[in-house]
Amino acid sequence: MLNTAFSPSLEQVDYARHVIAAFESADTGLVVFEGKLLERPVLRSMYRMVAIAERIEETDTSSTSEYVAP
Repeated sequence: MLNTAFSPSLEQVDYARHVIAAFESADTGLVVFEGKLLERPVLRSMYRMVAIAERIEETDTSSTSEYVAP
């Protein structure tokens, strides 16, 4: 329940992945993405958001597969 409340939405994670891809294809510290000028600190935030989402997904997957009913 806490993971659901505090985890980024699928839309936010998708946006973050697109921003990361835009930075990776650029050779500068600035990217114009969807009409917004984004700088490196935004990229760090996007990496963090994707990492959190992946960690939650791994935790949710492993906890449901290891659950043993009493």
